[in-house]
Amino acid sequence: MKNLFKLIAAALFTFGIGSTAMAQQPTFDQGWTILEESANQVDVSYAVVQCTAGTSEIHLHVFNENPTAQVVNFTIEVTNPADGSTASHAVSNLNMSLGEMIQAECGSSANANLKFAVPAGFDPTALTVDITYN
Repeated sequence: MKNLFKLIAAALFTFGIGSTAMAQQPTFDQGWTILEESANQVDVSYAVVQCTAGTSEIHLHVFNENPTAQVVNFTIEVTNPADGSTASHAVSNLNMSLGEMIQAECGSSANANLKFAVPAGFDPTALTVDITYN
């Protein structure tokens, strides 16, 4: 069952199902990457995108594959491999129902807490991202 949910999520990413028709199409510095799954069956993925040429953002996609609703909290840590510097972004009190998927999108203020600017001085094509579930 767990693998079925992951397969469905991958298909949704690949084919863009669920995206609003009016959403801007980004340029990807890094494509969608799935981070470590939480003990509560929450999957978080990230992509580094340019919604506006020359300005990179990190966008998150969150999928609650748990059979119950839950409140999700996590911290994203971004590392610049060039010098080892780090920056973090916290997502708190994200109320998610069974099977719900939410994602930041270019041109939309919905789920604004799921996107943030690439820190100044970080190479958007080389940065790494880790997650800690709180």
